[in-house]
Amino acid sequence: MENFLPFLIIAAGAIYKIYTEYKKEQDKAAKRNLKRPVAPTAPAPPVQQRQAPKPVVVPPVQKRENVTVKSQKPVQRPKVETRPVTQEIPQEVLRLRRAKELERNKQPQQLVVIDADDEKAFEFDLRNGVIQAAILERPYR
Repeated sequence: MENFLPFLIIAAGAIYKIYTEYKKEQDKAAKRNLKRPVAPTAPAPPVQQRQAPKPVVVPPVQKRENVTVKSQKPVQRPKVETRPVTQEIPQEVLRLRRAKELERNKQPQQLVVIDADDEKAFEFDLRNGVIQAAILERPYR
């Protein structure tokens, strides 16, 4: 407990110092804002009651019977010869397409069944496996 009291005193002093610096900055900021001229605000217009809108009268449109419009000549575009598009497919592409088609049409191979009796049992030596793994995966390459 005796060691705790000096720590509290130092912490309280640091907090007080930070607080006083904060207040000084706030005072400086307030003085800076006072030096700026404040734009005068225009008084708000008095609120008036809404009046019903007046109906708008649209004069009738007169129809014109004999109106002649000059027609422009259609724009003549130059004619471009169009040839039927013939795509020449390279020989390599054709060869690959034929190879893929043959693969699709190819029948699956017959699976060969091997009797389990014919094979000898698989043996695994753990000791030799660990030694061979250590040789292949050296940690100090």
